[in-house]
Amino acid sequence: MIAEQTYDKMRRMRLNHLALTLRQMCDNPAYDDLTFAERIGMLIDTEWDYRQSHKTSLLGKRAGFTDPNACVEAIDYRPERGLDKKKILSLATCGYVAARHDVLVLGKTGVGKSFIAQALGNAACRNHHSTTYIRMASLLDEIAVAASTGTTRQALDGYVKPALLIIDDSCEASHDSSNAEREVMRSSP
Repeated sequence: MIAEQTYDKMRRMRLNHLALTLRQMCDNPAYDDLTFAERIGMLIDTEWDYRQSHKTSLLGKRAGFTDPNACVEAIDYRPERGLDKKKILSLATCGYVAARHDVLVLGKTGVGKSFIAQALGNAACRNHHSTTYIRMASLLDEIAVAASTGTTRQALDGYVKPALLIIDDSCEASHDSSNAEREVMRSSP
């Protein structure tokens, strides 16, 4: 039996999930036959899985996706769509993010470019890459407001920090966007 003080200390050390798992193990006789090392191993595995899942969830929320459920597994690969499944699955491994390469998703209006871009963004979050998703019109609005208040550099800094920046509908932006686009590109490391 573990003293309540131990659970309290674990919570104060921000090991809430670990404390909960330990309490469940202690209360369940099915774990009684496990060795100390087996129990510790299970506790660490459970805590690791919880933290990885929490990190992925947090990265996804911070990314700002308009479709947070977009995922590579849900992409429609029917032949008439002309998508290269091998290429998309390769991109989903996020090697291009680590190599700091760019990816352009091009196609006609309504073919699912935004969904594919967000699916790749979610794949990046699952691989623990910080990601930001923004529509070009919103980005240009933010840059315009920042320019009018003299805070352009600070506004742009927020877009060069993530490992992956997804700018959606960049081809549909107004003709005034060229200066703002150059500013974003110039800010990239």
